[in-house]
Amino acid sequence: MRAAALLMSTTFAIGAVAADRPNLIFVLSDDIAQGDVGAYGQELIQTPNLDRLCREGARYLSAYTGTSVCAPARSSFFTGLHMG
Repeated sequence: MRAAALLMSTTFAIGAVAADRPNLIFVLSDDIAQGDVGAYGQELIQTPNLDRLCREGARYLSAYTGTSVCAPARSSFFTGLHMG
């Protein structure tokens, strides 16, 4: 009986802690601009899943990249080092 009570209290405690942490989805793609996604005004190309993520989550309107070339920009993001 004591073990069952401990198991139940632990299960509820874990659920309470997990609910406090936000979910984060980082989408990284090459050669795509802000205007290429429906949530940012694209009408020709259909991007329903990205549109839904934007609608239900946070949508950013400005960003910064370390460089305009894709491979060094990815490297800058992953390492946190500036290219200049």
